[in-house]
Amino acid sequence: MKLQSLKSIRAAKFFAAILVLALLAGIVFEVSQPPQAKAQTSYTIGVSIVGPSSVGAQTPTTYTAKVLNASYGADLFYLWQINPTDNVVLEQHGVNCTVTFTNATETYYSLSVMVQDTFNHGYGSAATPIKDPYTQSNLYLGAYGAPYSYLIESDGKGWYQAIDGKTGQIAFTSTNFATTFQSVLSDPTEGFVYIGAGSFTFTSTLNFTVNGKIIVGSGRDTTLLYYTPNSGVAFNIARTPGNDTSLTIEKLALRGLYGGTGVLIQHAATVHIKNCVIDRFGIGVNIQGNSYVDVIDSTTIGCTGVTNGTAVQFDTLGGYIPHHIEMYLVDLGYTAEFGIVGSVDTLWFHNSYTEGTHNSAIYSVNMFNSIFNSNTFYGPDNGDHPTISLMYGGGNNTFENNYVSVSNNNGFDIGTLRNRITGNTIIANGAHGFGILMCAGANYTRLTENCIATSAAYFASIAQNGSDVFGYNIFALNDVSQSGTYLMGHLNATGTSVIANNIGNLVS
Repeated sequence: MKLQSLKSIRAAKFFAAILVLALLAGIVFEVSQPPQAKAQTSYTIGVSIVGPSSVGAQTPTTYTAKVLNASYGADLFYLWQINPTDNVVLEQHGVNCTVTFTNATETYYSLSVMVQDTFNHGYGSAATPIKDPYTQSNLYLGAYGAPYSYLIESDGKGWYQAIDGKTGQIAFTSTNFATTFQSVLSDPTEGFVYIGAGSFTFTSTLNFTVNGKIIVGSGRDTTLLYYTPNSGVAFNIARTPGNDTSLTIEKLALRGLYGGTGVLIQHAATVHIKNCVIDRFGIGVNIQGNSYVDVIDSTTIGCTGVTNGTAVQFDTLGGYIPHHIEMYLVDLGYTAEFGIVGSVDTLWFHNSYTEGTHNSAIYSVNMFNSIFNSNTFYGPDNGDHPTISLMYGGGNNTFENNYVSVSNNNGFDIGTLRNRITGNTIIANGAHGFGILMCAGANYTRLTENCIATSAAYFASIAQNGSDVFGYNIFALNDVSQSGTYLMGHLNATGTSVIANNIGNLVS
């Protein structure tokens, strides 16, 4: 009995000892653990972008992400983005970025930044709009009181702006030259419009009205306008009903892309094109309909690089043909197919020059009452056409004191009534050309006081075209002594013709 009691006491002490040891072990474990940080829940980081709202083209501009409430001074990650992505370069530098527009633009961009606290799960973002500064209107330039109504110029970075001469402020601005220029042209008031030096490219037609404007460039070698489609019309000049005053375009160069029309004048009066270059168009200048008292002077019109081009063309429109047109000190040709072609009444063409045409310098379809005085006409470089063709209608034209040279065809083909050819020097240098070829319908022609020379012994100074019938002509006081043959055919085939006092025994 005593032994059993003793065993029970010993077991109780053992379990008590184990319990004490377990408790002590628990205390030691609890004490040995380091203190734990409480997990941070995700939070929102306040962010703003510091930097200008405008970025000039080709001007690197820096922006900074300003963080307002990041926790624990955390390690932050920055991601910059810009939209749209064309025409812009974005460089990332952590808290900063650099934005550069490669060219001028009218597009508004959105610059954004995302900020992340990678340890404490914080996120934040911000965005700001930016633009090229010239999208701002009415920028004061301090150029008030200028002598022009508008100054059109480029900032050199892709912006074209029209500055109001009175206020010195930008009235119109665009990255498209035609848009800016057309805004000025649409102003109905008269005024002097100055286009600064530079190269200006456009793809849409510019529409002019005859409302008293004077368009002046800085010079035909410095203000360069390029119309890049190879069809269509670069300058369209039309009548303004009830407001026909005048329109002047001067001191600029207008070039095409080997097609289309450079300047189209329709039913428009008192248009003056002066000291310009118009080149690389299928038709350099096209004058149509009831256009009158229009003047082209001191201007070069060519068709460089164009197949079958025409420098100046006159066309019937609405039953009208152009009339009372004046051209002087004009340089035509430059690989054009024709210099002047078409229907016109009363064209004055004087002190001018044509060279390099593939076909006729003058090719009349229906030319009346026109005067060509003191010009130099170099003939075509092939044998298909004469230098001057007075055929297919018209008549009563005068060619006086001109120098006419042809390499491989006739100086003149005459097939219309009452033309007067006097005081000219006509040189047929080739082996297949006459000085003047008389054709059917060439009645009442006066050939007087001309010097006519042909180099081929069997080609005449004045000749009849086959069996064509014409008469009532006067051939007098001409010098044909330098011609291979003086005459071929019967010049008085019908009616009465006068052949008198010519040098070189001009006889039929």
